[in-house]
Order: sequence, then C-alpha cells, then structure tokens
Amino acid sequence: MIIENSQLITSFKIIILRMKNLITAFIITLSFGALAQPGDEFFPDFTEVDIDGVEHSLYADYLDQGKTVVIDIFATWCPLCTNSLPSLHELSDTYGDDIVLLSFERDENTSNEAEWAENWGVTDPIFANSFEVMASWNTVYQPNYFVICPDGSFELKVGAIGMSPTILNDYVDGCLADDTNSIEETSKIEFSISPNPVYTELSFTSNLLIGKYTVVNLAGKLELKGDFENDTNTLDVSNLETGLYFLKVEAGNSFSVRKFIKN
Repeated sequence: MIIENSQLITSFKIIILRMKNLITAFIITLSFGALAQPGDEFFPDFTEVDIDGVEHSLYADYLDQGKTVVIDIFATWCPLCTNSLPSLHELSDTYGDDIVLLSFERDENTSNEAEWAENWGVTDPIFANSFEVMASWNTVYQPNYFVICPDGSFELKVGAIGMSPTILNDYVDGCLADDTNSIEETSKIEFSISPNPVYTELSFTSNLLIGKYTVVNLAGKLELKGDFENDTNTLDVSNLETGLYFLKVEAGNSFSVRKFIKN
C-alpha cells in the first residue's frame, strides 16, 4: 500500500509539472504575440542595406510604388523557418510583382546567410545586420511574418506558416482590396497643399466643404487631427519636427492623401 501511494504521488507530481509547463508555454506564446509588433497603426519606415550591399527603403522603394511588402523574420538555423520557405515561394509565384519579400535574419551571431540563401533557393533581399530596426518592431521570436499594405497598415503572423501560405494570402488579398478601394475613393476627393515644404502654417484646399483631416509622420504616428467646414483650411504645423508627413483628408468612406515636408 505504501508503494502504491508513493507511485500515485509521483504520477500526480508529473501531471502537475506537465500542466505547469503547458501553462508557461501558453503564456510565453501570448507574450510573443503581444510584443512582436510595432505599437503604431502604420508600420515604421526604415532604410536598410542587404547582404549584397543594396539599400532598401520601405516607403520610398516599395509602399509608395503601390507594392505590398512581406517581411520574413528568420534564423538560418531555424527549422520552422526553412520549412516555411516553400510557402513563401508559392506566395511570390501567386502575386508576382504585386508583392515584395524581404528576409531579416534575427540572430546576430550567424554569418552564413548567403550560403543559406543558395541552399534554399532564396533570391529575395536578405538583411543580416538590421538588429536595431528589428528591435523597434518588438521582434522577439522567429519565424514572424509582417504583411505591410501600400498605405502602411499591416498584419502580423506569429510562428511558422508550414506548407500553407493561406493566412498570408488572406492578408495580401486584404491589402490589394484596400488598394483598389483607395484608388476608386481617392478620385472622389481632390485637394492641394501649400506651401510645400512648410515652416509654420500649411494650407489645404479641397473639393469638400465638410470633412476630417489627420496628419501622421513617416513612422505612422498621429500628429494632428480635426474637422473642417470650409474648402480652404490652415493648419498650425510649427510644433512638428523636421521631416516628411502625410495629410489625409476624408469624408465618409472616401479619402485622399498628400505628402508634405516640414522644414
């Protein structure tokens, strides 16, 4: 009886330990999902140099050209990352020139990215020394996948996609649908801004008498917002830091966006 009770207690301890491990893993997974994404509504801009010495700017080179950008955060030693590569190749084949795939190596202790790319047939740009910009994305895990729409909005897939790119397909489809709607809606609203560059006051004239405006910086942070009731309006931008900004004018489901530089 004593032996049986001892075995029962041991079995019970094992069950408790396994439950603790499962709970810990679940909490870690939730933490990764919560942390591994930028905090703003729009993906922050970056300019990084790939392993071939080519410079890439997220907005200027891709988003502003109407491209959807898929960022693959990987490590060369990560089996879940390499097992998902066929799905990324399929994604590229499906959408062709509508998307751009950029691969960021998260482990700063590796130096075999070029060899890894050749072994796995990866021809898209690879970034091996972009740890500072990745840290700004709160990226603490691999693989992670960001799908960034031309307007800067984005979706995050935490963890491997395996042999099926379905969820990334859905995200890209959403970007393409939004982009089509934006083209149709933008034609309904026209506005001009002056001066550009601007120092203190920015004026915009639109074909609307009533609407809303927002100003965001290059990183997607909201700087100004408000309503207007005239076709010509003036904004005080004297407190904005020097840089590139986006002014969005909207009414109902229609909107239009213009860029301006603050000196």
